[in-house]
Amino acid sequence: MLLQTVQQKSRPAINIVRYMSHMLKCALLGLTILLAGSCRQTCPCGICLTWHLADDEQASNTVATGDNASGAGAFHCAGEQANLPVTGNLFRGLSGLAAVPPSGEQVQASSGLELAQGDFLAIPEDGGHLLWMQKEATSDDHNHATIYSIALPDIGDLELESIAVSADRHTVYIGTERESLRASDWILAGTIRETGAGRASSDLQFIEEQRIALPYDSLWSFENDDDYGIEGLCTIDGHVIAAVEYVFEEQHPGEALRRFAPVGVWNTRNGQWQAYHLRLTSDKGRLSSIACREDSNGNIQLVAIERDFGIMRLLQFSIPAADTQATDEITAKVIYDFVAVQPEFKLNLEGADWYDSNRLMLVSDNQFRANLDTTTFIILPIDQ
Repeated sequence: MLLQTVQQKSRPAINIVRYMSHMLKCALLGLTILLAGSCRQTCPCGICLTWHLADDEQASNTVATGDNASGAGAFHCAGEQANLPVTGNLFRGLSGLAAVPPSGEQVQASSGLELAQGDFLAIPEDGGHLLWMQKEATSDDHNHATIYSIALPDIGDLELESIAVSADRHTVYIGTERESLRASDWILAGTIRETGAGRASSDLQFIEEQRIALPYDSLWSFENDDDYGIEGLCTIDGHVIAAVEYVFEEQHPGEALRRFAPVGVWNTRNGQWQAYHLRLTSDKGRLSSIACREDSNGNIQLVAIERDFGIMRLLQFSIPAADTQATDEITAKVIYDFVAVQPEFKLNLEGADWYDSNRLMLVSDNQFRANLDTTTFIILPIDQ
C-alpha cells in the first residue's frame, strides 16, 4: 500500500513522503533498499519503503510513516531503516536527535506552541537551525508528520552537537563544542516560539534563555581541546545528563589500557553538577549520543553510542537517581554491535533517543568522510 497523495501546506521547504519499514536486519543481511519516487521493488521484509522528493521545493515538508510490519512476511526484521534524500542543508550533517517525552497533561509553551509526545527534534551541526518532526493525526494506517525548520540565534563559534527536551516539554537543551582549548563547554537552554501569525518555518525560532556551563576543570580536572565537546544530552525528571566526547586514559603496569568518558548530571533545581566516569569498551571509540529513561529501580538507565572508524556499538549503563557522587567508574555492557553484525557497516550514527518503550531511533551524520546524499534513520528494538 502506498500513500498516493499528500496535503499541500503553505510552508517553505521540501515535500518528502516515506514509509518506515522493518528493515534493519534485512539491510544487515546485505539487502539494501534506497528508493526514490514510487516503490518499484518487492521489499524483503514484506513492507515497502519509499521516499518521494517533490518537484516543487517550496511545497510542504510532509512525511508519512507506515509502522505495520509487525509479524509481516517470512523475515523477523530487527528494525526499520529509512534513507532520507538530502536537499539543500535541511538534513545535512545531523548531529543530535531528541524525542519529546510523554506528559500527564497537555503542555504548551508561552507562545502557544505545543511539543507533543511522539514528535522529534533534530539538529544539524552547522546548519543554523533545528528540525521539528511533528506528528499529525490521520484517518489511515500511517503516521504523518510535518517537518519544520526552526531558526537559531547567532551563537558565534559554537558548534551544535546534541539536543534534548525537558520532561515538561517547556525547555529545549542544546549541547555545543568549540575548537579552542577551554575549561568548559556550554549547554543552551531555551524555548521554541512562534514569532509570526502562522506556523510557517520562517515564523519559528529557538529563543535562548540560559547558558549552562559544563566545567571540565572543576569536575574532572582537565581542559578540553579540538572538537571533543558535549556529544550527547538527555533529560529525566529534573536532571540533564551530558556525555562528553573527550577521553581519559589510564595505563597501569601489567594491565590493559583503561579509557573513560566524562558523563555529567546537572540538577535543574539547584544548578549543581555530579561527575561520573564511564569506562569505554574499545581501544579508540568515543561517545556520540545518549538516550535515557528511568529503570525499574528508579535509577537513570542510559544507552550510549560508542563509535570510531570500524567501531559502532550501543552501550547500556545506569546512574543512581539520587544526587550522589560516584566513587568508582561506571561500567557498561554492549547491547548491540553494528560492525560485528555487519562488518561493512559504514554509517556514522550521531543521534539517538527512545522511539517508544522498547525501540531506539538513531540518525546518521551524512557528512561523515564525505557528503553523502542520504541521511539514515534507524529504528532498532532493544531487549529489556
